Amino acid sequence: MGLLETLADLENHEFLQYGLGTTSNLELTDEEGRKHKHTIYAKINATNGDFLVAMVVKGQGITFIQGRYLNTVSIPEYSVDI
Repeated sequence: MGLLETLADLENHEFLQYGLGTTSNLELTDEEGRKHKHTIYAKINATNGDFLVAMVVKGQGITFIQGRYLNTVSIPEYSVDI
């Protein structure tokens, strides 16, 4: 689905959600300080961050993850250390 460049691009992406709920409400702030609400509907739900990172790297969608998972992914090589 490509890189996110605008808030509208969220409509074209599949979401992988940490937790067991099927929807989440996001509040995002743009460069001009305006707040935008967006409801996401999860394609995959999991309570394992390593699993979600692996699915993202395999192209299954995008996710919001905690900082401790950020150092497990090497994006240029599309590899995961789990």
